[in-house]
Amino acid sequence: MAKWQPGECPNPLGRPKGSKNKKKLPDRLKKAAAEKVVVHEGGRKRKVDKIDVALTQMMNKAAQGESSFLKMMLTELKKAEATEPTAKPEEELTEADREVIAQVVHRILQQGDRL
Repeated sequence: MAKWQPGECPNPLGRPKGSKNKKKLPDRLKKAAAEKVVVHEGGRKRKVDKIDVALTQMMNKAAQGESSFLKMMLTELKKAEATEPTAKPEEELTEADREVIAQVVHRILQQGDRL
């Protein structure tokens, strides 16, 4: 025998007002990481994101030789390096670079004509 009859709602009042939707946890994490906190550095106060404070603490513990933080830091650095582009876009080439490339292409084309 079922607890509820077909079509009957087990929670007729729904989720209580003000309760958090657990399905939106990634959004809540991003929001919490972006919150500002006040830090004191060199006698001065400044506001920084919580994520920056957490990353600084992680790096400090890794630098102190705490193995679990060292492993975590190395893993995150590898991920970050893997997402960075390896080649510079063409816009960053200097005029001298473009001239060298043009000369190389010209020589290759000349050698192709000789074959």
